[in-house]
Amino acid sequence: MLALRLDSSKGLEARLDRLSVVSKRSKSYLVRTLLEDNIEDMELYYLGENAYKEWVEDGQKSYPLKEARKIVNGL
Repeated sequence: MLALRLDSSKGLEARLDRLSVVSKRSKSYLVRTLLEDNIEDMELYYLGENAYKEWVEDGQKSYPLKEARKIVNGL
């Protein structure tokens, strides 16, 4: 079970209300569908962000794409 508050100043609740009426679906269904469809993208984003932070903290170097191509092509 999850309960959440929507910031009314951003208009999310009003938008969700309108979408619920238009789609003839419950707000719970719409929010659940949004989560199911987008949670993997968010997980991958944060996993990637954390991996990059670890990479930098470990002193690893990153290269611009143009320079990386030169390095790879030179092998």
